[in-house]
Formats: sequence, structure tokens, C-alpha cells
Amino acid sequence: MEKETVRIEGFSDAVFAIAITLLVLDLHMPEENSVKNSNDLLIFLKNQWPAFLAFFLSFFSIFIMWVKPS
Repeated sequence: MEKETVRIEGFSDAVFAIAITLLVLDLHMPEENSVKNSNDLLIFLKNQWPAFLAFFLSFFSIFIMWVKPS
């Protein structure tokens, strides 16, 4: 009976890991020529704050479900 549980746990770990990895696809890098100094990078990151906030909230939501004991 324990062998079946181990396989299901491994599968669910893989699903959670893939879900967390897919969250990164919505984050975008700035165009190569648009950032010339650190101030331009800071402005770009400030404009992207909703995407980063959504990433962190989603990441921690999935992480909590993954780590939460049954």
C-alpha cells in the first residue's frame, strides 16, 4: 500500500513544481535597447509591479498548498 502512496506523492509534487515553473512565463524582460542605465531598469521594474505581485502571490499560494500537510 505504501508504494501506491509514494507514486501519488511524487506525481503531485511534479504537478506543483510544473505549476510554479509556468508562473515565470508571464514575467517579461525589458527590450535590449530600452534599458541604458540603472534608472531605466528601475522604471521598467516599477511599471511591471502588477506582474511581479501576481507572480509572488500565486507562487506562495501554490507553495502553501504543496507544503500543507493532509
